[in-house]
Amino acid sequence: MVTIPATWTLGRSLRLAQTALALCRTRTFSPTEISATGTPLSHLLPYLCQQQRWFFKFPAIDSSSGGTKQIFRHTQKVNYTQRELFDIVSDVNEYRRFIPWCKQSTLFPDTVKTTYRAPSIIGGPTDPVKCQRMEAELVVGFQAFEERYTSVVTTEKPWKVTAQAKDGSIFNELKTEWTFRPVTGRTGWTEVSFDIEFEFKSALHAAVSSVVFDSVCQEMVNAFTSRYHQVYGPR
Repeated sequence: MVTIPATWTLGRSLRLAQTALALCRTRTFSPTEISATGTPLSHLLPYLCQQQRWFFKFPAIDSSSGGTKQIFRHTQKVNYTQRELFDIVSDVNEYRRFIPWCKQSTLFPDTVKTTYRAPSIIGGPTDPVKCQRMEAELVVGFQAFEERYTSVVTTEKPWKVTAQAKDGSIFNELKTEWTFRPVTGRTGWTEVSFDIEFEFKSALHAAVSSVVFDSVCQEMVNAFTSRYHQVYGPR
């Protein structure tokens, strides 16, 4: 397990992950290349080294073995209504404007399908609500890294938004789920829950991402919180 110093920023931690992945892609590196990254060799070695032959060439890595699923969960109560929060989270076209590392987000209008049913949320209403299923293309990246994939988005207005990636080239699973519940006894307040499940196809990618996974997820939560304030004003 690699320990990131507490004083490191998220950006610096991501640069560490980026450096490790870039070096592993080529399978070779030199001391000059490492020094140019500005990343201490001591922080890279846990990623890059196995028991032998590490100095000039990496051992073969089985990218088909898959990585361990990573899970992040966050719940908070905010002074915004269900509808307000739902409208922000379900507006996929706007993601590129405020989510870190989201370079493009495009909803395909011709994929939208609408039904009416009770929401799939414990404690939710039993009466039908407007539910939609649609597809969107997302492009996420950090500096030299970029991934383009299609996400199937399901909304249950104003209770829930779920997104499931269906064609990512580097991960087996990427699923996010937002739920919005009114806070009993506090008019206008909502309990927001955000869950994300993520699994890389490559064990190498999984090992590198585990260093910054929680920080990246928390950064996403912060981005949505800032978006609430931007659109509706701080409360």
